[in-house]
Amino acid sequence: MIRSVIMFCAEGVVQDAQTNNISAFNIFQRLASPAFPLFIQKFYVFNLLEREDSDPAIIDCRIVITNNEIELFSFPARIDFRNSNLTRSIGTIVGLSITNPGTLTFTFYMGSTSLASYIIKVDNTNPPQGTIENTNP
Repeated sequence: MIRSVIMFCAEGVVQDAQTNNISAFNIFQRLASPAFPLFIQKFYVFNLLEREDSDPAIIDCRIVITNNEIELFSFPARIDFRNSNLTRSIGTIVGLSITNPGTLTFTFYMGSTSLASYIIKVDNTNPPQGTIENTNP
């Protein structure tokens, strides 16, 4: 049975060319904005998947992004284990517009089966405030 070991969304996910290790920075746990829609220019969806020997090596999946259970975006994800029982999937999302505060959910589907979900709380905050201080040169 194919399963997700870990899934998250982050501002950056990179794979080191020499060590093959994954590094992530600015993992999204909570987002906040004084106005909506909230636009996120670019971010990544990481998923570590595991399979048994009897499972297929290549699977067709789909990542679905919802805001308060309303679908914002979805895209296909072909997963190739390449003769291994573990594989990493790094999806790049460019230009996501979050329409309302509430929950932002990323679900990784294989057919109609949900392999993993990652939920980010989206808050409506107070408008920004600013002050000016005058000084002599």
